[in-house]
Amino acid sequence: MPTYVIYSDTADNDVYSSNADYLTARSGSALTVGASATAVFAGQLYLASIYYVYEGFVSFDTSGVSGTPDAVSLSLYPKDVLIVTGFTVNVRA
Repeated sequence: MPTYVIYSDTADNDVYSSNADYLTARSGSALTVGASATAVFAGQLYLASIYYVYEGFVSFDTSGVSGTPDAVSLSLYPKDVLIVTGFTVNVRA
């Protein structure tokens, strides 16, 4: 079985919600699509009396994979980590 290494592509991005009230920011009622094409943000930030809640998305073009994979491994390498108290990653087709 061949091994493939596939990097995420330029469709990567994030969405975030921000508000002076944490529960409003967390609810996503002030949702904005991220503007960065060079970084994907995930997590929460409190800055200048505003709460920011980020959700990041990465995509992979697997059209070149032949056959049916029997195992898949995902590796994420953060550039900056400020504080990690809990982190959830969901992988979906």
